[in-house]
Amino acid sequence: MSLSLHFEQRGFYGALFATILSGYAFRKGSLTTSGCVAAWLVGFCTYVASGWHVAVLLMFFFGGTKLTKVGHKKKEKLEEGYCAQGGRNHWQVLANGGLGTLLSLMWVMDKSNSCLLVAYLVQYSVVAGDTWASELGILNTSNPRLIIGFREVPPGTNGGITLLGTAASLLGGLSIGSISFTVSPPMMLATHPIIVSGIGGLLGSAVDSILGQFFEYSGTTTTGIVTNNPSSDKAVKVPGTWLAILNGNQINFLAAFLTTVFLSYTMC
Repeated sequence: MSLSLHFEQRGFYGALFATILSGYAFRKGSLTTSGCVAAWLVGFCTYVASGWHVAVLLMFFFGGTKLTKVGHKKKEKLEEGYCAQGGRNHWQVLANGGLGTLLSLMWVMDKSNSCLLVAYLVQYSVVAGDTWASELGILNTSNPRLIIGFREVPPGTNGGITLLGTAASLLGGLSIGSISFTVSPPMMLATHPIIVSGIGGLLGSAVDSILGQFFEYSGTTTTGIVTNNPSSDKAVKVPGTWLAILNGNQINFLAAFLTTVFLSYTMC
């Protein structure tokens, strides 16, 4: 089979895969219209790379989607604007999958570079770990404490950590590592994907919490609900948090980028 025919077939099935995946998520309410378009691009580029890349993406997508609905009644009382279906827009999709998409395309152009596979694995371990920590950590029976200073804060505060959330970040990373190990390319096995993913989930979530505490707004409304909107009416800034110069999507992308660069450099 010629190289051009190979890419034509991968492109055709990639478009089909991306259409099914984004369409499914849109019908379930997990994506907005703009999020659906962004998810299509992520799905298409990922499929063109390899089946391993697809498996990692699917594990992240379905894991995060299911966890969003866990404890939805409690989350509605604690988080402003909470939606059980998710309803993620294009910025949220790209914050979690943009770097991974770029790495998958880079690997297509240089399939001998195993470091690109490690970076892709770490990136999705980070965002999976952070997603699992956010969705489950807020359900902890005791209030979280800020990662720097350990001040007790309301559930949902950026920079707040709990034992449940920390354990969830590890499990989120391990979920990526488990699927990676199952369908891993031979060159990936030497990097111990399960261990790398577990570290990625824990470290990435910690970096996200540190960035969130220092650079993302957290306030409480008169009803006690935590909001990330600095312009929210009568919201009071949570003590112990710092600046309000980045939003959640920027924090997620930056945490994934920094952790991916650090661990990939260390492993390679």
